[in-house]
Amino acid sequence: MRFLLLLILAAAAGAWFYPPYAEGTPNSCAAFEKKLNGLVQAETKKLPAGVSADPRVAGLMGMFSAAVQTANGMIAEMYIKQNFPQLPPSIGCVAAYWKITFDPDLSQYVKGRMPQLR
Repeated sequence: MRFLLLLILAAAAGAWFYPPYAEGTPNSCAAFEKKLNGLVQAETKKLPAGVSADPRVAGLMGMFSAAVQTANGMIAEMYIKQNFPQLPPSIGCVAAYWKITFDPDLSQYVKGRMPQLR
């Protein structure tokens, strides 16, 4: 029984300390933002040539990257506070990091539905 408890505690500690270590950030909220930014940039490269060449799309992606680099976790923290007010932001950021790691569907973080591109 004691071994099982220690195993659970070690797994919880690993889940808590891994995101900032893996992403090279000071906290888990910044790690979540960095992971989300990487996914957005990867999705942008998958857009059709006509859409990805649009200067408005390039400007939006550049603005998003700059905001993530300077926010240092504040954007993710506000997202967690807004959507899960009863949850401490640091725990919510760890949960969101692992959720997006195992389910990298970005539509869960967008309020409206994006129009289909033809």
